Amino acid sequence: MDAQYAAGLLFAEGRGVPIDLVQSYFWLTQAITQGDADAERLRAHVAAEMDDATFAAARRLIELARRAMPAFPEGSEGGYRH
Repeated sequence: MDAQYAAGLLFAEGRGVPIDLVQSYFWLTQAITQGDADAERLRAHVAAEMDDATFAAARRLIELARRAMPAFPEGSEGGYRH
């Protein structure tokens, strides 16, 4: 959980990597499925910074991961934009 939140934060702020809101949203969604309340708050902030195309790309990434990994948690589609 902490590593997933950390990855989301790194991509959101560009710490050592280029800012990538799609990757940030993806990793924060993973942290949320594991019960990280802080990740919910940060994901809402990230989502608010996304345009419609970027948000759609993040949702596609989450769906692709869910299909590729059968153990991927249900409800992790990240369909809400706060």
